Amino acid sequence: MEARIKQAIRNNAQWCDLVCRAHGRPGEFLDDIWINRAPLPRFYPNAQTLSERSSRQINSIKELTTQGLPAGWAVKDSFASLDLTACGLTALFDAHWIYLTQEQVSAVRLAPAPGVRWEIVRTDQMLEEWERAWCEAHHDTNRARVYLPALLEDREVAVLAARRGDHIVAGAIGNRSDGVIGWSNLFC
Repeated sequence: MEARIKQAIRNNAQWCDLVCRAHGRPGEFLDDIWINRAPLPRFYPNAQTLSERSSRQINSIKELTTQGLPAGWAVKDSFASLDLTACGLTALFDAHWIYLTQEQVSAVRLAPAPGVRWEIVRTDQMLEEWERAWCEAHHDTNRARVYLPALLEDREVAVLAARRGDHIVAGAIGNRSDGVIGWSNLFC
């Protein structure tokens, strides 16, 4: 597997850990898996593989099945290499890791959207507004906060909002680590 994909996977696990830490529930990084034994915010896994299949990954995931976690806990099999049916888990969806090289990023020419201005979210009030817009864009009626103000204090995280007039109409979150910027939670 290409080194950039492995960097992206680690970056994503670090993002998951940042969100969990903001909720006071940090995870644990082992050599081949990130794991969190606590109930977590929706959409965030309790484990994410950091390398190809290993017996420790399976054992860690089996241990999670005995933790009494609420329904809906999940594992992100970053390499799509685990058979988790023995743990009572089924695949929710398949995905692929993608990346752009610095040269590709430099070549991107964005056409400005009329009447839209981008800004970095810097206050909890704006973060709450951003999260409402993110939920509405995905028809999510659950208003339990996922993104807490502690994320705004991390210099490696940028929550971006696009406004048209007074309304947030698009957004994304970027987190930087290990020479990679991971983008998530894109909406418009």
